[in-house]
Amino acid sequence: MTPNKIRSIARTAQSIEISTAWTSQITSSTLCHESLQLLVALVRDRRPTRILELGGGVSTAGLAGELDALPATTLLSCDHSSHYLGLSREQVGSHPRVRFLHAPLELYRFAGKRFVTYGGGFDEAIAAGGPYDMVLVDGPPGYEFGREAALYRVAPYLSDVAIILLDDSAREPEQQAMHQWKRVWADRFWAVHFPQYKKGFSVIVLRDASRIGRPRFGVVNRLRSYRATRLSMASPNLKGDPA
Repeated sequence: MTPNKIRSIARTAQSIEISTAWTSQITSSTLCHESLQLLVALVRDRRPTRILELGGGVSTAGLAGELDALPATTLLSCDHSSHYLGLSREQVGSHPRVRFLHAPLELYRFAGKRFVTYGGGFDEAIAAGGPYDMVLVDGPPGYEFGREAALYRVAPYLSDVAIILLDDSAREPEQQAMHQWKRVWADRFWAVHFPQYKKGFSVIVLRDASRIGRPRFGVVNRLRSYRATRLSMASPNLKGDPA
């Protein structure tokens, strides 16, 4: 996979027709129409064997719909909200190759920083289902909890040909996450960005993803992470369920 190949797939994606069953579910918090087209195009081109989705919704139904043409492919969809995970399960139905994981948010530490990210057996579940050829990062909610830790958690379970898809990548929290990922993986990290897709969408490639560096984030960076997570853990939205 090269940057030019990804851009070529993105051009082809513009002609893909998205089912009205999906487009009717598009909201300000879901993947936009163009991102869904690119997601489908990448699945059809890459034909991944194992897909991991962090944060379900309209993308879950879209990915499940592509599995009929990929008889060897499985999908693991994770969400911190039991409510929204249940909605995704209802939309997909009892597909034999789609699994759902409720992963409540909890504290996680990496290289001296502290995060609020998926827990509740998350590591064990993704380890059992990997290695993954495609990971869609659309959760947890970026502004309130951040998505930086997601890649640290899943990197050991990525295949050699894996691609990571980051939704909302034009927003400040996701921009900061990618900046930190670049520090961790250095020149083994590269990305192609599509900022014109609503709040942005990025396709990321990591070489030797499981070889995770241990960067020196600095005292200020670490202290900010502790202050942010204290607020996050006190959030009324920690469980992700509607009021």
